[in-house]
Amino acid sequence: MKKQKLFSPGPVMVEDNVRKALLHPDICHRSSEFEELFQKLQKKICTLFGADDSYYSLVISGSGTAANETVLSSLFASSHDKVLLISNGVFGERLEEIIQKYQIPMLKIDTPWATPPDLKDVEQVLRENPDIKVIAMVFHETSTGMINPVHEVGELSQKYGKIFFVDSISAAAGQ
Repeated sequence: MKKQKLFSPGPVMVEDNVRKALLHPDICHRSSEFEELFQKLQKKICTLFGADDSYYSLVISGSGTAANETVLSSLFASSHDKVLLISNGVFGERLEEIIQKYQIPMLKIDTPWATPPDLKDVEQVLRENPDIKVIAMVFHETSTGMINPVHEVGELSQKYGKIFFVDSISAAAGQ
């Protein structure tokens, strides 16, 4: 079979050495061997992202959407807290579906697919809505191949004291 390279959200193509490494016998998730492996993985994740010992990596056993849902469903303690969603592609729309399912009050900056948000609009919404708790957006919108201005939105998030949630599934460790 000819080896192909896929540049899509999935499936992820792996090298032969990685595929062969997956051929070992299963490890019981209640064994000490698994616990040691899991703790090493958590430390490696922190190292990968340049996080010091004050950080704790949480491994989600599920899809990227499951990870996004886990975080977004856990951030809102009050029904008065709002999320500002910046959306410009299919994965932004997926974040919107999650937010709606949990009935989280939402404001949205919705630009056409592959169109970056206007940072002046983002700042105006933040200025006019102090009850926004979280800003949510996708880093690498793979439905269009676009990289969003996460750094700049992160600076606005910091300026206005907001939690900044970034779906970085296709960009984690790659930027």
